[in-house]
Amino acid sequence: MRVAALLVCTVILLVLADSSRSHVLSHKKRMSLTERRDLQLRTLDHDRAVERFFRRHRRLARTLAGREARRWHRAQARWTRRDLAQTFSALERLLIPHRPAWLCIHSHEGDWEDGGDPHWGGLQMDWAFLHTYGADFIRRHGEPRGVAGPNGWVNAWTPAEQMIVAERAHRTRGFYPWPNTARACGLL
Repeated sequence: MRVAALLVCTVILLVLADSSRSHVLSHKKRMSLTERRDLQLRTLDHDRAVERFFRRHRRLARTLAGREARRWHRAQARWTRRDLAQTFSALERLLIPHRPAWLCIHSHEGDWEDGGDPHWGGLQMDWAFLHTYGADFIRRHGEPRGVAGPNGWVNAWTPAEQMIVAERAHRTRGFYPWPNTARACGLL
């Protein structure tokens, strides 16, 4: 019985040590936003693994050390999810600095899921535009299937992905690919 209790305590201490180490590492060195996001995602994966472990080993979960470990990991998961939301928000602000402008253009253009040929998505981008500025997203989501392109085309992309592609075009062409709506928004 003592050996089992010692084993349980050892496992729980290792679990706690691993998660607390990753939390401390994020504050010890300066990290880029993508490094911070990756660390936060790994921490959440670890917390989910601990929760799965205790669901499988209910007897260990009922011990004092097990209850404390679960309480700690649930709290850490809450903190990490909050921090992750802030990290995603900061990444989006960094990648989409003209977000209000794109939302204004979108309000005059179409629905984010618009699949009507020859222009797609909330910013009404055509095939050549998408291949020029969004080739990596096309590779990630796949080429369109069928005439309307419901699976891999821009209408299946998130609004943030569509705005990132528009930002790339803005770097070289400004708002001129959307002359009427940009003028209506006071951007030209």
